[in-house]
Amino acid sequence: MKSSLEHLTDAGGLIPGPGTFDWEGAHSRLQTRIPEDFRMLLDAGGAGVWFDYIQMYAPGKRYQDRDLLDSGAVWDDLLLFWEEGYSAPPADLPADARLIAWAATAAGHKLFWLTRPGVPPGEYPVYFESYEGDTWERFDMTTTDFLAGILRGDVRSKLLSAFLMNVTDVFKPYTFDGA
Repeated sequence: MKSSLEHLTDAGGLIPGPGTFDWEGAHSRLQTRIPEDFRMLLDAGGAGVWFDYIQMYAPGKRYQDRDLLDSGAVWDDLLLFWEEGYSAPPADLPADARLIAWAATAAGHKLFWLTRPGVPPGEYPVYFESYEGDTWERFDMTTTDFLAGILRGDVRSKLLSAFLMNVTDVFKPYTFDGA
């Protein structure tokens, strides 16, 4: 049986890019470890748009508004919004947790990992936040299990738009300019 990573690599026709990502630099900048399955997916050629809907973040300025390295600023924005009462955090967010954004959807929703001290990256749950910040969904699975689950139809979410998402258009890599 194929792993979720193998399933996505095959279904998306991934081809590794010419360069490699600076994962150690990303870990240092974000002050947390990036899950291995996510790193392996991007290294396999998965920096792009999945299902014509989910825009993956990747480390580096060339990815512009999809730069994984800007995820620390997204966390700071969330904290400010919560403090000002514009939105509310997930009800089950532990006090020592931090959310790291790893993708956004065509509808403006965001996908995060919930990170905590002492929790290995392979155990980070996926959190899905609505554009307005008023709805949160939690998925206790890895990034690649989440994406492969969408492809198989196993992942159910109020935030996944059947109208905007197209699982038959599995993957489109970003062009050189990040578009």
